[in-house]
Amino acid sequence: MQAEYQIGIDGPRGLVVANRDGIFRTQDGGSTWTKITPPSFAPIYYVHVFVIVAVGDRIWLEMEGADIWDTVPYSWNGGHTWRDGSFGGLGFLSDLVFTNGQDGWVHVGRDDGSRSLYRTTDGGATWVVDRTAADSKIKSPASIVGRVLPARGTTPDGLRIERGIQAVGGLAWAPAWGPPIGNLTPQYLLRSTDGGKIWQLVTGPG
Repeated sequence: MQAEYQIGIDGPRGLVVANRDGIFRTQDGGSTWTKITPPSFAPIYYVHVFVIVAVGDRIWLEMEGADIWDTVPYSWNGGHTWRDGSFGGLGFLSDLVFTNGQDGWVHVGRDDGSRSLYRTTDGGATWVVDRTAADSKIKSPASIVGRVLPARGTTPDGLRIERGIQAVGGLAWAPAWGPPIGNLTPQYLLRSTDGGKIWQLVTGPG
């Protein structure tokens, strides 16, 4: 499966992937995939999915690259329907984290270089400025985003990885870069069942 952009852990055997063909979700270790791209997304949007966070059936996307995406698209039903948590055209988003299915934070930056920390307590439906949090201490727990693995292990066909992510008590996943094809260096998705010792190519849509 070509995984051009971002991945987000979705439970021990689940993953959400944003690639050049849309946004896809698996809950069975990559055997089957469901396309869950928000209906409002044009293909040009896919490259702007910078962070994916999933907690159960709740999924949030951080869009990056232009201030027209000053929203956090979110789904509460595994990607079947989507809504946008809006910031009213304030600026650029970064550092999206959730600590459970309700509580999340994101920075909103402005053209003048300033930025504010916003918090949601209702799963991304509404966001307000949070002046009380020590934002340097806010991190998504490993039970949500997984544990980072170093670039090691055996990969197929000479593919290389920079790092993997292992779900707590589950599979490990890694974007991998393949041999160049002309001016392109394709990116693929790998999976490991042994903590990153041996990586296997994942097939799927896209």
